[in-house]
Amino acid sequence: MKTRLAVAATAMAMVGAAVVGLAAPGQAASPTTDPAQAARLGAGWLARQAQADGSFQLLSNSYSDTATAALAFAAAGVGQSQFQGAMTYLHDHVSDFLSAGGGDDPGTLGLVIMAVVVDGQDPTNFNGQNLVSVLKATRDKSSPGLYGSKDPSFDGVTRQSLALMGLAAAGSNDAPAVQWLQTQQCPDKGWQAYRSDTAAPCDPTDLTNFTGEDTNSTAVASEALKALAAVPPQGNPLDWLKGAQNTNGGFGVLVGNATDANSTGLVLQAIVAGGENPAQGRWLTTNGSSPDSALLALQIGCDGAAADRGGFAFQPDSSGALKPNGFATAQAVPGAASKPFPLTGAQPTQAAPTVDCSPATTTTTAAVATPTTQAARPATVAAPQAAPAANSPVAAAVSATPPFAG
Repeated sequence: MKTRLAVAATAMAMVGAAVVGLAAPGQAASPTTDPAQAARLGAGWLARQAQADGSFQLLSNSYSDTATAALAFAAAGVGQSQFQGAMTYLHDHVSDFLSAGGGDDPGTLGLVIMAVVVDGQDPTNFNGQNLVSVLKATRDKSSPGLYGSKDPSFDGVTRQSLALMGLAAAGSNDAPAVQWLQTQQCPDKGWQAYRSDTAAPCDPTDLTNFTGEDTNSTAVASEALKALAAVPPQGNPLDWLKGAQNTNGGFGVLVGNATDANSTGLVLQAIVAGGENPAQGRWLTTNGSSPDSALLALQIGCDGAAADRGGFAFQPDSSGALKPNGFATAQAVPGAASKPFPLTGAQPTQAAPTVDCSPATTTTTAAVATPTTQAARPATVAAPQAAPAANSPVAAAVSATPPFAG
């Protein structure tokens, strides 16, 4: 885990500050300017990545990947058959996952619990497994209040946050775990991946060593505390996130990193969970950009290959072109849909849509009734990215070691 994240940190270090410009040559224009429509189209592309057994391969852990995909379908309200296939896979492989080390994987357990609840099932008896009890049993193994025994250096805050959101979905709580997350907040209202000494100052941002407070940890921690009606002791985390916003409206992992779909999607969820509108007020930059417009600039439309349309890229490649990324899409969709975790809606009821590139319109199949006129959006042009979608604390928190493959 540490070696893989160190490589990821090196890759992220190559990224400079975001640059706002027109769509680069070869870059596909967004298929819609409506974030909710973008979420549906993204979920439609994700649905077409399903494996024959219903699972998804987005990073390295098919079990957490499948739960992440299921939550994306539920957030968008489409991909009914793929959602059910994913839930069947999670149900049938839960014992295998736990016996392969999943019983000490609080981040994935939190994701799975959230998906199980959305599906209307009981996480305390999911194919005979009490996932809530298993999750709570991981507490205090490495540090008082912290879930999981593995080194928390890269993902402590994120795995704690995902776990707490799972408990919130299940109608449960865990005061020592909440307190652990609260004490991790930095005085300026953000979070870094992990603070070994909460009496010491938080790490300064270091783009070379990939350290410091980050948008991913801050977004999910904010979301988790909000889900459990817990107060961030240092103040509103959205204030820190606003300070991390790029001029194109989006967010990178660290302050100074170029905008990426994963980080922007996570922050969008946190903004909505915090009761603010990401299309208004302080989230509009001086040039009129917003987190939504920055995220939609990373979605592939009719200028892209048919198989890529609807998917989100992590970032543009070195030529400015967009290439769909499964994990980026799965994290972008709930943000575009303005659906923070844990989800309160029901399982999806509509089929997975596709981008309709007939003349003059870009719409979807019958899964979505209202067509949307195509329009190009401002795009972020970033430096080459060596390891997209595996560079964030969230990626670390849901990538089991060894990876599970049911």
